[in-house]
Amino acid sequence: MKTKLIILAIGLLSYSSGPYAQIGGKLGKLKDKAKDKVSNTTGSVAVSAYDKHMKEGNKNEEAGDFIAAYKSYQLALSEKSGDYTASSAKKRVESSAEEQYEKQYEDLFAQGNCDEIKSLINDWTATIDMTPTRKEKLEYTRDNCEKALADQQNASNKAADQAAAKAAVDKLENGKAYFENQPFSTQFKSEFNIGDDIFVKFKMGKTMLEYAEDYGMTGSYTAYGYFKIYFDGKEVSTVGPYSFSSNYSGKWTDFDAPLSFGDSFTKNIDQNEALMSSTQGIWLIPESVSGKLKPTFIENAIKEFADASGKHNVKVDFCLGTKSNEIKGVVASGSFSVNIDEEGKKKLYERGPKYLRPLDESEKASVSLNSNQFRLSENALTASFELPQPPKYYAQKWCTSMSCDYDHGYISVAVLVDDIEINGYCELWDEKWESQKSFDFTVLPVNDNELNDDLASYNKEDLFEKQRNNTIVYAFIDMLYSSKIKPGKHKVTVQVAHEVAVGNDRFSNLIGEKTFEMTFTEGQLNSFKSKSNAKKLSHAGGEWTSVDNHLKSLYAEDRVVDVACTSEWKVTRNSLGVILYRTCWAEVLYKSKDGGYRIWQANEVKEDYDGSNYGKPYITGHFRTDWGPGNLNNMHFPVPATKVK
Repeated sequence: MKTKLIILAIGLLSYSSGPYAQIGGKLGKLKDKAKDKVSNTTGSVAVSAYDKHMKEGNKNEEAGDFIAAYKSYQLALSEKSGDYTASSAKKRVESSAEEQYEKQYEDLFAQGNCDEIKSLINDWTATIDMTPTRKEKLEYTRDNCEKALADQQNASNKAADQAAAKAAVDKLENGKAYFENQPFSTQFKSEFNIGDDIFVKFKMGKTMLEYAEDYGMTGSYTAYGYFKIYFDGKEVSTVGPYSFSSNYSGKWTDFDAPLSFGDSFTKNIDQNEALMSSTQGIWLIPESVSGKLKPTFIENAIKEFADASGKHNVKVDFCLGTKSNEIKGVVASGSFSVNIDEEGKKKLYERGPKYLRPLDESEKASVSLNSNQFRLSENALTASFELPQPPKYYAQKWCTSMSCDYDHGYISVAVLVDDIEINGYCELWDEKWESQKSFDFTVLPVNDNELNDDLASYNKEDLFEKQRNNTIVYAFIDMLYSSKIKPGKHKVTVQVAHEVAVGNDRFSNLIGEKTFEMTFTEGQLNSFKSKSNAKKLSHAGGEWTSVDNHLKSLYAEDRVVDVACTSEWKVTRNSLGVILYRTCWAEVLYKSKDGGYRIWQANEVKEDYDGSNYGKPYITGHFRTDWGPGNLNNMHFPVPATKVK
């Protein structure tokens, strides 16, 4: 009988390595058992390492330990490379081994045992054949175990906090607005510092669509919201409409919105999935953070509270209305007090747009005047200022463009006589823009004798050299001659500033100023006028008389007092030699709307030709008599009535 068993075992062993070795699965296990039986009954046949590993693999597989089975089959395969039986067995248990690794990982993660997790993943990646990408992911999980555990705990805590917050919000009074330092905190406050993070929670009690139906706005799943902001009882802004789609309008019964916050919250929005998922915050609507509610609140706070201190009241309403800016009703409203101090203002300025940020003391200009020596008609009034930084520095400080490294730019000077403002815009290039810090300019010359000269000393000053026009001088003299500035005492302030254009608005950022008291008499003003070399217009006479008189009559309603043509006719023809029209130049004396007199030189006069005759003359171009004092120059300047009438 023993002989037959030995023969059977030898036959089975031969069969496993012959051409019929493709039979796997249960037959493979049967062969392994047969080997065991032969070995046990004969005790004379040595078991190879391959057979040993295969036996262990089968045993572990039957016991449900697929990781151990996988390792045994892998060892068997290393003994007999390319063996189909071992390879098939390894493949058979691979997915089950993976599942056991994953289950062990989940159990260890639930226990918070990072040391065991790291050992497990090391074994996992060393055992299972996997792609480099999958291996990298497992190694990342291993190396970031502590962070993953902390994140899970934070998420669990946050979920609990949100559940508690929701319960707290449910208890709030409907139709009210509540204020907090961070969204969803439910730590509501009635008092803040102007530099604090401030968020508002609107407790509506029912959805926007339900309110819209109450207001008679039906047939749409979109609601249009508006925010009204009041400072100390004064409405400073209405922001909206916001378009709330049905994701919000049909679900939210309360929501949070930002009024003022710093960069940290902006980063938090980008990085915190909780804020960007299902939470009821208006920053979910992209336009809200990008350019409406928060910027509007901050900009208005900067403007309204620039010179304020102490406590002030802020009220915020959330309203619903139509798409076409018709507000139907207030859905929720609330107010808080805000304490304003210098430290809080600094934080507020950092949150606002660059063009509204004031200067530090170290950045302000020193302005001086020769006011002690000034006497009207005896000597000129001049001003100078010293900048701590060149003009380009201030342009870059307040620049709102993507690139601010320009090779030229503008700085403005202004003279305020009581409540009358005279402005000068100065275009600067090269070293005057890049490096120069000291500037001088004339406010009022000793007389008006160079007004019609673009090379007058005050038109060649550094500030006005590019445009050859000191607009301060022309405007100041014009206001003296029109009696807008009368003899007596006047508060005069000289300012230097940088202006920023934002859309259709301009914002003047003050760099420095100096104020003094100017006094002049009627006699001094008359003396100033008497020294003028202005003259009446000179007429050519002859055939020009009818032209001058026609133009004077034509523009009489525009306060034109006199017209004098100053050149011969120039005939213009087309390419075929046909006459089209003729032109000449003329000077115009007119009375301004403020009552002063001005001469406007080099106006083009035109007569159109109809094929046989010239038409009546008229003045072309931008001629009109309602220009303000700031538009005057060496071709269009004020004159004293006593010299020209």
